[in-house]
Amino acid sequence: QNKNIVEIKSSSALPWQKYEKNYFEQAIKSGKPILIDFFADWCAACKELESETFSDPRVQVLASNFILIKFDATNDSPELTELKKQFSIQGLPTIIFYNKKGEWENSFTLTAFENPTLFSERLRKVLSK
Repeated sequence: QNKNIVEIKSSSALPWQKYEKNYFEQAIKSGKPILIDFFADWCAACKELESETFSDPRVQVLASNFILIKFDATNDSPELTELKKQFSIQGLPTIIFYNKKGEWENSFTLTAFENPTLFSERLRKVLSK
């Protein structure tokens, strides 16, 4: 599992934390908005988001206001099954947003590739909640 943490951090333009239930529960109480990225190695749109959207300077500036959490959904697991139910995940990518009050902003959930301009706009809207 440590291998995943290293891969997530080194291959990404953003400073992600690996999803852990306790960490997520603390993040909700932090007063900061949260972005959770569910991704998989086999997901082409996930790789596109990583290489084109998350690497964009505008996205990086806005994302610095969020607690950034990544969940590796490459392989099925009991935890993944539970989270799929919790967040109504149908496929990947799925990016979930919580506002600074710790409320899930379901209407902002992203389930496809989105270019940096549109993604920046999405981040701005969540920040204004």
